[in-house]
Amino acid sequence: GQRPRLRLASPEARGLVLGGWMIMLEAMTFGAANVLLPLRLARFGASGVLIGAAFLGSAALSFVLSSAIGRVTDRHGPRAPITVGLVFSAILVPALVLPHSPVLLAVLAVIALGGPMTGYMIPAVSTMTDSAERLGIAMVVASTLFNLAYAAGETIGAPAAAVISQASSDAVPLIGLGVLMLLTLIPARGLSTGAAPGRHRPDGETPAAREPDRPIALRS
Repeated sequence: GQRPRLRLASPEARGLVLGGWMIMLEAMTFGAANVLLPLRLARFGASGVLIGAAFLGSAALSFVLSSAIGRVTDRHGPRAPITVGLVFSAILVPALVLPHSPVLLAVLAVIALGGPMTGYMIPAVSTMTDSAERLGIAMVVASTLFNLAYAAGETIGAPAAAVISQASSDAVPLIGLGVLMLLTLIPARGLSTGAAPGRHRPDGETPAAREPDRPIALRS
């Protein structure tokens, strides 16, 4: 049979690019948080234990929510969880500059980094892998693209946040990330609102179990 052509303007290609961008955006946010949050927490008198607990707590919350978000994505499509995740992330990430109490800042960091960001990350990975599959791209290539997007995001996010914060304030890079999240809602409107064919499995396994492992950010 004839091999499928990679059409750059196709919905599948747009889904691949959008999924990769959202993965990169999340990594940029974690890169910025890895630089800004420990310094900000220490400035308000937080101990090393509290700083570590904030990042560990966000990772634990993300782990707990991942399966549920994956099931919602499988049944209802990626658009709703991506929209909710982006909107709340755009609110909570810039809000990290508001608390001056180390405990309140740590709690907000757990919620902001572990909750809504997971809400759009899981369907972003699903969108990327589903689009790659429809384009005939091997999963090993899709996994490589996923890792490259995440690595590029962290590589950009950490130094950019440090430089911008030093030249202005912590609020500027965090608000900038919030604006990028809101702008991402525009192309996300074109995503499916229903489950993709073949997404439901009789054994209850969700596609999230087959997707590339999410890199663990250095959160300390």
